[in-house]
Amino acid sequence: MLKFSMRLLLVVVIATVCYSCSQKQVTATTSGSSETFISENNFNSVIEGKVLTRYKADDKHDLKYQKHASYADVKILQIVKNGQNYHGQFNTGDTIRIFFNFTMDKTEKLFPTLNNALPGLKKNDVFQAELIEKQGGIPQFTVFLYKFKDS
Repeated sequence: MLKFSMRLLLVVVIATVCYSCSQKQVTATTSGSSETFISENNFNSVIEGKVLTRYKADDKHDLKYQKHASYADVKILQIVKNGQNYHGQFNTGDTIRIFFNFTMDKTEKLFPTLNNALPGLKKNDVFQAELIEKQGGIPQFTVFLYKFKDS
C-alpha cells in the first residue's frame, strides 16, 4: 500500500511540474512599444518598479551583455501579483538588484529575432515585469520581458 501511495504521489508531482512548465507566454504589441508578456502560470510574482541605477554585466556573462546595461537597482513601487514562490522576500518600497536578460538598452538591433523589441529602460523609468527568482542563485532576480509604464 505504501509503495502505491508513493508512486501515486510521484505521478501527481510530475504531472503538476509538466503542466506548470507547459504554460505559454503571451506577447502583444501596441503602437510600436512592447506590451508583453506575463506567463499564465502563477509561480512568479509581477512587480511595478522604478529604475534607480543601471549597471553593466560582470565578467561572468556573455560579451554582448558586457557592452550594455544588464543590471539595475529597482525600487518596488507595487507588487501587482504575488506568485506561488512569494514568501515576503521583497516588499513595496524595497530596492532590489535585477538582472535584465535582454539588457536594459533598446533591443531592436541587438536581438533582431526577438518577437517584439523592448524599448529600453533608463534611470527613473517605471515598468511592470514578471520577476523570476532563483532560490539561492546569483543573480537572485531576473526579468526577461517588461512593459514600460508612463510615470
